[in-house]
Amino acid sequence: MNKPRYSVITPSIGRHSLIKTCESLLRQTYENWEHIIVLDNGQLPKGLPTDDRQLVMICPEWHNNWGNTCRRMGWLAARGTYCYYLDDDNELAHPEVLADLCQVAAPWALAPIIKDGGLFFHYPPEHGTVDTGNVLASRELAKWPDVSVYEADWLYVKSLLPFRCQLLPGLRPVMRMPKSNRGELCPS
Repeated sequence: MNKPRYSVITPSIGRHSLIKTCESLLRQTYENWEHIIVLDNGQLPKGLPTDDRQLVMICPEWHNNWGNTCRRMGWLAARGTYCYYLDDDNELAHPEVLADLCQVAAPWALAPIIKDGGLFFHYPPEHGTVDTGNVLASRELAKWPDVSVYEADWLYVKSLLPFRCQLLPGLRPVMRMPKSNRGELCPS
């Protein structure tokens, strides 16, 4: 069986927390991934770790739309089998999570995350009960909606609902979201 390649897409406004996001990916034991960082007209934080599997794209104008344009640009550049959206204030929760996700055989999967200190996993997904960190989707289905609304993550998940989903409620949490920042700069 061929091992999937993961496109991890990170929209960023240049928060210092992007360093931890990148470090969590560099710690992965599974190495067949690319990391697409799309910076919304900002600057990368000093000390950002780099790797040959990273692609940094910079939007020439500030969109200020909760990362939606940046996610869409990242999806357009993605070359992986599956796409995973990982915001710049979140991090992969364990060095084995990409290896854990190799069991996904469906067009998309729903997995637990740690959000605000607790386990976060709901099925069926509904508005307000799912985060993009819960979702791994095939590149073909992972097209980010071309909208400028905060609820774009729900529109994305809603677009996946007609397709077969693999539920992974017993999987170790994929992502850690320390705090919901709603696109705001967070303290370093």
